[in-house]
Amino acid sequence: MQEREAWARLSALLREAAEVLDRLAQEKSADERGGQEAGASCEHMMAVEEVVPNARERQAKALAVLEGLGIEVRKVLEISEEEQALLMLSRLIAERYPLVRPFLQRVKRHQGDGSPFQMSLANAAQEEVGAITQLATLAHQAGLLAEYTYWRSPRRLLRAAPSRHGLAINFFTGSWLELYIMQVVEQILREAGDADAGCVFRAQVVFPNGDQFDLDAFLVVHGRRIWIEAKTGDDFADKLPKYARLRPRLCQQREEALLVCADMQSGDPMAAMRGRLAEMQLCGLDDFEVRLRELACAS
Repeated sequence: MQEREAWARLSALLREAAEVLDRLAQEKSADERGGQEAGASCEHMMAVEEVVPNARERQAKALAVLEGLGIEVRKVLEISEEEQALLMLSRLIAERYPLVRPFLQRVKRHQGDGSPFQMSLANAAQEEVGAITQLATLAHQAGLLAEYTYWRSPRRLLRAAPSRHGLAINFFTGSWLELYIMQVVEQILREAGDADAGCVFRAQVVFPNGDQFDLDAFLVVHGRRIWIEAKTGDDFADKLPKYARLRPRLCQQREEALLVCADMQSGDPMAAMRGRLAEMQLCGLDDFEVRLRELACAS
């Protein structure tokens, strides 16, 4: 009971954390100036909207299109109240991923047993220090980190321990990217100006030939079908043949299938190769929003 009540207060805790960072932003040391930048960003992050109220209507339209293609939708995993409270954190990670990636990697390595770890920021750039400490502070306030302490200059040492709660494990291992994609999709659909647009997230489907698959996102806008798949890490090469097999059943053109890889950039030769093998357009966090907007807003 206590654990459920704690997660129900996630949203309020995140807002309290933002207020703490705003106060820290007024201090004057070099590390504290990094916190000032983080505090300013928090004010921007708090403006992140929840999944739009007409999501049900859009979902129904997307599901109807899938069924029209002969694709059976067995289940849709709805975004939970706890995940709604993590939208701000997911956007923070996506927008600062190159800076916070080393910290995320440490967290993921220690999630198996929840053991604490230390991370020296003595040689890190001030921007990196600000981004990592902001993320760690908010994650700790939300209960995603069981422990967190940061010793400022001259030590500039971070100590943390990941929570072993299922929501925390899922968030750090990849659901943060799914949550970020949801926000980008909803924003772009509002811009697209298509009253008949539809979208569904996390749909468990079965294709006519029996292939089972979990769709991260499927959109229909201006008559165009768009499939989005999210990946963190680089250990998904074995999935590329299946993506290539499914892509023509979901989208008419290769460019309408977006494979969003947090750990790759679109200009990377390896990324281009994987995109061709998957019959998808591979995007990094640096260009995903631009490419989706080009597809969705072209009438």
